[in-house]
Amino acid sequence: MWKKAPFIFALLLATCLSGQAQLAEKASFFGGMTYQFIGITPLGQPRPIYASLYGLGAGMDYVLMHSNDVASIGINPNANVCLQISSFSGLSFFANAPVYLLARLGSGATPFNEQKVGIGAGIGGTYSYLYTTLSANGVPSNFSTSFLNPGAIAEFSLRTRGSNYLFRFNWSLLKPTRNFESGSSSFPVRLGVLGLGIFYTF
Repeated sequence: MWKKAPFIFALLLATCLSGQAQLAEKASFFGGMTYQFIGITPLGQPRPIYASLYGLGAGMDYVLMHSNDVASIGINPNANVCLQISSFSGLSFFANAPVYLLARLGSGATPFNEQKVGIGAGIGGTYSYLYTTLSANGVPSNFSTSFLNPGAIAEFSLRTRGSNYLFRFNWSLLKPTRNFESGSSSFPVRLGVLGLGIFYTF
């Protein structure tokens, strides 16, 4: 058994190095600033309540297939964490984890693409959590909820002076109905999200 240990170690090392090489060939990472605009519509109310939150976002693009590094289709998982502090609502917190099936053309299509500009679009699903303060029956109360909804994204990529920038716009395709909960009280609301982001691609 001990005689086989060096061979097993070498095999595991080769597997890890191969996996890292494959990841470097197919994956790119980005991070930056994001702005998420959330519409909260209590059922029976004609107008939504809006929450605007700023924060940080990050994600990865993993290429599933491509055509000469110019056009590609891939998986795009993301994570965003945002905050808002105001005199009325105090601290509001929003976090979501979108995953998109993303098509890209031009810059950013693959890690090897060196074009100056590019575009992309995708659809997928987003899991979100929101904590904020709303006025229930005239009394401010802290409410929280989590929700899952389908979404879409459009993006513009720019390569300049050796740096890669990514501008993204995301929105909800459907607005799910969830209960906003605060202790023993709750009320149903419809939730939709719009977002903007400016990112640097590594």
